[in-house]
Amino acid sequence: MSVLVAGHVAGPAPTRRARVRVMRGMTLAAALGGACLSSAARVAGAQVQAPVQRCVLEFEGGATRSNAVRLPSNNYNFFQGGGVTYRCKGQDVTLIADSAEYYGDANVLVLITNVHYREPRVRVDSRRMTYWRMEERLLAEGDVYAQLPSGTTMR
Repeated sequence: MSVLVAGHVAGPAPTRRARVRVMRGMTLAAALGGACLSSAARVAGAQVQAPVQRCVLEFEGGATRSNAVRLPSNNYNFFQGGGVTYRCKGQDVTLIADSAEYYGDANVLVLITNVHYREPRVRVDSRRMTYWRMEERLLAEGDVYAQLPSGTTMR
């Protein structure tokens, strides 16, 4: 899973919103591309490599409270609270949040409150993230903060 971050100020208050988009066949460094990452990569001597596989999300068990609702399509909607952690199988990519909702028919995972996306090339924090599994697209909203290993930050 890779991430593209493009931020803008939303509304009259100093709240910030950024779109984080997962793009097939691209690493974070390749997706960010722009001047910010290009400069940071040159300074850090970073090299960009394409991932070898799609993200297959795996839920890590624990003290999480879950409720499953079976749909007429035989898919399930899941509602989880008490802290959730998801990882991409075989990749160093982690999603952590206070709560989550998964909508089986739409293949959409919504992570709610204190959301953290982690991979070797970036750390992204926000109040909410939505992950569209079929498109491998991730959207971060609400007080979005991203940090590259070089120390470069985006808000």
